[in-house]
Amino acid sequence: MDSFNSIRDPQNVLGAVRIFKFDQQVLKDTVSLIDTNSMLKADVLDENGISLNVRSHDYFTLDGMDKFKDFYGKVMKDLIEHNHLYFHYNLEVAQDMQYLEYNGDRGDYYSWHSDYDPQTIDRPIRKLAYIIILSDPADYTGGELQFFEEDTTIKNLTYGDMILFPAFSRHRITPVTSGTLKMIVGWLGGSPFQ
Repeated sequence: MDSFNSIRDPQNVLGAVRIFKFDQQVLKDTVSLIDTNSMLKADVLDENGISLNVRSHDYFTLDGMDKFKDFYGKVMKDLIEHNHLYFHYNLEVAQDMQYLEYNGDRGDYYSWHSDYDPQTIDRPIRKLAYIIILSDPADYTGGELQFFEEDTTIKNLTYGDMILFPAFSRHRITPVTSGTLKMIVGWLGGSPFQ
């Protein structure tokens, strides 16, 4: 049985938000396999196909192709370990990861949102969300990760930082004003919370 768990990590980072370091060499090897020429423009549309201007960035789905299989395995190993230590959620499935680029020339951003949708019928609900940073602070300005409930801004994330948080936590990426912020995002899900 799941419950919302707000156990704090040993460093008291952000309540239910965990930050740890992912293997940088594994990341570099994986990023070299991403076809940035196949990236799509992200958008959220209403029922009439009109943009809601909720987000602006490019993305590429790492859809479990064989070339990403080892990366998936290493990420899942870390996520399962941290879920066991901090969250204790009943996780049954991992959704495809996405590689994102937030471009400063366009002022890319992602407004306040949650990755959790309790109305999900056709797939397991998202319970844990994660972000793996693929840029260093010198690569961009702006692009801060903010969490609404914690009233917290996380600045100066570095290459390989992995942020793990409950999918129901409202968060945003502030506009990138120069350079490019790169990251991989993903979600773990399962049956509804009890």
